[in-house]
Amino acid sequence: MHKYRIYIDESGDHTLYRTDEPSKRYLGLTGIMVECDYYRETFHPQLEALKQKHFPYNPDDPVIIHRENMINKQGAFWRLRDADKEKSFNEDLLKFLNDQQYIIFSVVIDKENHYKRYGEAARHPYLYSLTALLERYCGKLNFDNNNGDVLAESRGGTEDRQLKLAYDRFI
Repeated sequence: MHKYRIYIDESGDHTLYRTDEPSKRYLGLTGIMVECDYYRETFHPQLEALKQKHFPYNPDDPVIIHRENMINKQGAFWRLRDADKEKSFNEDLLKFLNDQQYIIFSVVIDKENHYKRYGEAARHPYLYSLTALLERYCGKLNFDNNNGDVLAESRGGTEDRQLKLAYDRFI
């Protein structure tokens, strides 16, 4: 039996309102399932080496890979403004992702259609998505006779409390 962890992050908007705005209409939750020993011994050290190669940093102030910062070439990602450095990073990142052992689960909800379909009975989009994601993760763990835990990215004070509540409801 192996122990796994799923690392969860969101993209899009988790709120209940303003679904008529395209930037607020969708919520996506993605989890990456990695065997814990493999993560500690291989995945994490190789990821840190990749970041250190392209974005040298002090270990006390690590580089966090955020899509928005990468796209806008902000923070440590200012180096990507140079086309050759961006190409080199993209090649190394794709090689890293191709070489690792992990499973990705992703759930996307169209909040506007969700509310049109279920009306007042519609579940909160984050809770709905988290439940769907964790059901798939737990199903995979059970199918392979393994166990695991969950680590979701911090989202801020109120959002963290909502996340804990959603997780407790799922359990």
